[in-house]
Amino acid sequence: MKSPYLLLFTLVALFTAGSAFAQRPATTTLISRTELEISWEDNSNNEFGFAIFAYPDLFSIGINAALVDLKPANSTSAIIPELTGGAKVQFIVYAYNEEGLLLESDGYALTPEIVMPDAIIRYGHQATVGQLFKAEIYSDQLGLQTSADVTGLPSWATFDEEERSVSGTPDVEGIHILNLDIGYSDGFNITETVPLRVLPATS
Repeated sequence: MKSPYLLLFTLVALFTAGSAFAQRPATTTLISRTELEISWEDNSNNEFGFAIFAYPDLFSIGINAALVDLKPANSTSAIIPELTGGAKVQFIVYAYNEEGLLLESDGYALTPEIVMPDAIIRYGHQATVGQLFKAEIYSDQLGLQTSADVTGLPSWATFDEEERSVSGTPDVEGIHILNLDIGYSDGFNITETVPLRVLPATS
């Protein structure tokens, strides 16, 4: 079999040349907060292997897709690890022959767009003495949250679990460290800290 690097350059050259190749049917399943399983039907009898491409362009250099994995002939699934929380990803699976050329077959669209869970927004928030403050302190884009608790709140603030937000009107300046403990239906539990700074009242 040709080197994966040579295959990569061959496939990239084909894409940048603007050639149109038929996509392989594929579906995606969220395995964990950072992993997707891609499954497809092997409806070819002459492939040498499969190439999995991710969209949009992960290389940011004008290539239509980024090659993320190579699988041998007769494969029907692959696991893509280390995906970033909040990332929006789509995939196409192509069969290729021994020369590293993509094989044509019945066309199929990109897999549906998947938004990876983005559990915690890791930046601080600023409030001002005497002014109403309200901010979402983390997100749950796939609706997996089953529980949430926030400790370290100042006396003027309250936490709304449904809206995932902290709100209130500060009465004194200072810095508060909010401690988050979030549970999810997929079995994950996330603990995180988020700073909240209260600025002096504006004149």
